Amino acid sequence: MVCTRMKKTLEIGKIIGAHGIKGEIILFPITDEPERLKELEYFLIDGTRYAVSSVRFHKGNALVSSPDVADRTAAEKLKGRFVSLYRQDATPLSEGEYYIQDLVGLDIIDKQRVRRGKITDIIQNKTSADIIEYELEGETYLMAFTKENVTLVDIKGGFLEADFGAGLKT
Repeated sequence: MVCTRMKKTLEIGKIIGAHGIKGEIILFPITDEPERLKELEYFLIDGTRYAVSSVRFHKGNALVSSPDVADRTAAEKLKGRFVSLYRQDATPLSEGEYYIQDLVGLDIIDKQRVRRGKITDIIQNKTSADIIEYELEGETYLMAFTKENVTLVDIKGGFLEADFGAGLKT
């Protein structure tokens, strides 16, 4: 797979419900730094822009208020939808950091450039390395996303190179 262009938007959370009667949405954050959500001026749902009036946290989720979501009924209609923002408005990444959605779908290859599967998910792990989930011929495999295991990430080239000599199997 060769990535001809990355998506213009980045998913930052999923709406999992409504809170209260004033239309607050409960947002499950899918970001390394949920506190950054407090800086949001807007978010997108299916390409529609919503202004943000406040963000606070409760039980690990963000409670987001928007003048564009009038009441609980309106908030409940958004349940299950993903919230995104334009890529150019995201906090810049440091060297060696990647957006999860840019990694999902990449081919995973070994050092000899033999395809070993396709990345299906990145499982965020707050206590240690994130986990790469990949599939090959209907089988699912897991690998720690560490510098020892992952030797090269080429988003534009459409692949992630891994060292399978460290006991990793496919």
